[in-house]
Amino acid sequence: GGHPSTSVAFQFYDDPVISSVNPSLGSSAGGTVVTLLGNLGVPLPKSSCRFGDQRATITWTSESEVSCTSPGGEAGSTVVPSLSLNGVDYVASPYPFRYIEDPEVQSIWPVQGHRGTNITVTGEAFERTNELKCVFE
Repeated sequence: GGHPSTSVAFQFYDDPVISSVNPSLGSSAGGTVVTLLGNLGVPLPKSSCRFGDQRATITWTSESEVSCTSPGGEAGSTVVPSLSLNGVDYVASPYPFRYIEDPEVQSIWPVQGHRGTNITVTGEAFERTNELKCVFE
């Protein structure tokens, strides 16, 4: 007597390689869209990302770019973003993500001017970083 045989498909894939995380800091309230770049692999149905141990919303742009929306975290804390293709095995980024307090703008001077006019913005919880910028809409 023989044994009945069955076949089960198993998919092998290389672990994602994360080469950058941008921005590297965001609001402690969450909602920062963080772009992971690298050799990330093929998007699979159970793909997911995490910040520390908290799952995050994921959007695949290509095999080399993924966007993850940060969950909330404690201001001043640092977590490791990670990516999983199967929703189980996560690959940690070598680049951390830091939660910061939301800055509070108290005043802007001058309130109008020509293109190229220098302005002064005063407030609280401004982070000294190259990622700090003013956006005019």
